[in-house]
Amino acid sequence: MPQVFVSIGSNIQAAQNIRSSLQTLKQQFGSLIQSQTYQSPAVGFEGAPFYNLVVGFSSALPLWDLYDQLRQIETDHGRQRNGIKFSSRPLDLDILLYGELHLETEKLQLPSAEIEQYAFVLKPLADCVPDQIHPVLRQSYQQLWNGFQGDKTELQRITL
Repeated sequence: MPQVFVSIGSNIQAAQNIRSSLQTLKQQFGSLIQSQTYQSPAVGFEGAPFYNLVVGFSSALPLWDLYDQLRQIETDHGRQRNGIKFSSRPLDLDILLYGELHLETEKLQLPSAEIEQYAFVLKPLADCVPDQIHPVLRQSYQQLWNGFQGDKTELQRITL
C-alpha cells in the first residue's frame, strides 16, 4: 500500500473543521502520522489566517478514488468549488505524495509542487517525515526545509 501525505488547511472555522476532518480521516484510513499545526497568513488574497498541517497514512485506494474521497470530505465540510483558486475555505485537502508516484495532469501533480513553494506545506511535511527523500529532488524533507528560501517567519505553531 502506498504511503500518502495530505496537506490540510482551513481559514473558516479552522479549528473545528480541522478537528472534524482528522476524525473523518482516522475513521476512513486508520492511524495517521500527524504534524504540528501552524498558522500562516492567507496567500494570494486578503483573508483570515489559515491553519495548516500534514497527515500521512497508508491506503489501498487507487489514486483517483482517494482523490474523489478527499474531495467528498471537503464538500461535507462546506467546501464550494467556485473556480476562485485563492479564496477562504472551510477545508482544503491536497494530496502531496502518493508513494513514489510521479504524475502531472490538469487536476493533480505528484509530488505536489506546493512542497517546494510554501512553508506551510514543507514544514509540516518535514515534521512528519524529516528523513524521507523527495522522489524527484532527491533531498530529505528536512534538508529541503533547511534550505527553504521563502519566509519561514510567517509560520506560527499553534495548538488546536
